[in-house]
Amino acid sequence: YFLHELKMKREVDRALLDASLAPFGVVRHIFTPHIDKFDSEGKEIETYSQARPDLPGIKRYPFWDVRFDPTADSWMPDSSNTWVAFRDLLTMEQVKRHPRLTVREDLRPTKSVDLLSMEMRSNPQRDVGPDWHKLIEVWWIYEKIGRTWFAISPGSQKPLMDPAEWPIPWENLPYSFLAFNPQVDSNVPLPFPHTYASQQRELNKVETLMAEL
Repeated sequence: YFLHELKMKREVDRALLDASLAPFGVVRHIFTPHIDKFDSEGKEIETYSQARPDLPGIKRYPFWDVRFDPTADSWMPDSSNTWVAFRDLLTMEQVKRHPRLTVREDLRPTKSVDLLSMEMRSNPQRDVGPDWHKLIEVWWIYEKIGRTWFAISPGSQKPLMDPAEWPIPWENLPYSFLAFNPQVDSNVPLPFPHTYASQQRELNKVETLMAEL
């Protein structure tokens, strides 16, 4: 029932696509207490619709939003990997409303999304202000030794969330890892397109020369 209701197959399929075209695919294991889903006014704090209150679930993360322990011999969650980090991009308002996050005095946006021209075309009367499209990078870090998690941002010198116990007692780090072409001398697997990229570039050059001739 929950596999269907919480769209788990969709998230696994997205991770499979990542592992096919990129180095690897990752799904994060999540558990969302009610206080993390809705505020006191009943408004959503966690906007991922499949994060249901007080239920476990999964969410696909692209490889550029995930970091692993670089000293581990493998990035599998049940290996010597001691920590994993997932990045979310939040507005300042979302950070203020999140019950686990603290807005530090030095907190500044660290990511800019250029949506101003699109917004002005769709709603030219809206006063968006100069910083409406600036986002805060929040890294949620889970460490295995003490079974704790916390949150940091490159926009602040202090953590946005102090270490706390995992929401539920996962057996290993809370993610699943999929890769098809592991390397002997590196933890970064090779994507499938890497195996024929040089041949494709050569073919493109030949076709360009033929077209010019």
